Amino acid sequence: MVRVRQAYAEASTSLTKLQDEYHDLTATADQWQARATLALRNDKESLARAALERRQVLLDKAAAVQQSIDIQTKNSTQLQAALQTLQTEIASAHQKQSQLVARAQTARTTQQVNDMLSGLDTKSALTAFARMES
Repeated sequence: MVRVRQAYAEASTSLTKLQDEYHDLTATADQWQARATLALRNDKESLARAALERRQVLLDKAAAVQQSIDIQTKNSTQLQAALQTLQTEIASAHQKQSQLVARAQTARTTQQVNDMLSGLDTKSALTAFARMES
């Protein structure tokens, strides 16, 4: 259970880092788009092309990161489902354990009562009941 929780925490942390990286890449790509636009306004076509090339490189990296995010999201979802399943199974096992303990206690008590009543005739039944009360 601890390992599954750790794996889920690591996957969540990794997912958050990937999302941050994606946002950084897209924000930087937007900045290069703005630079390209500014260069075109200033009639600097070669600077605009260079800025657009850098933007495209960043967008390609962002697309690769997005694929990683999709995979990591799927993995996180699977780990979360596994964690919930494991918790359900553990709860069920605890419940079964409690039931078995109660059944064992009932069996012991029944055995004690049967032992007390065995070998007694009807005359000493009142004595047996008195012993059971005490």
